[in-house]
Amino acid sequence: MTASFELVSTIFLQSLTQLMKPDISNELNELLFSCIEVNKQLWELEDISRRQDLGYESVAKAKMQIDDANQKR
Repeated sequence: MTASFELVSTIFLQSLTQLMKPDISNELNELLFSCIEVNKQLWELEDISRRQDLGYESVAKAKMQIDDANQKR
């Protein structure tokens, strides 16, 4: 089985849904989903950074965006 972002995120979100309780604040929910979004962005950027067919400039740009996303996270 290949682990795609969609598969990993579906499993993770299902797990979160089962673990979440009504008394958990919306702020925590927002932080968790924000983390998921940044991780998704990182996953996509890392895929771009490994593509040799895009050229060095695209790879360099993706690497800089990865650094920015990691600082956000």
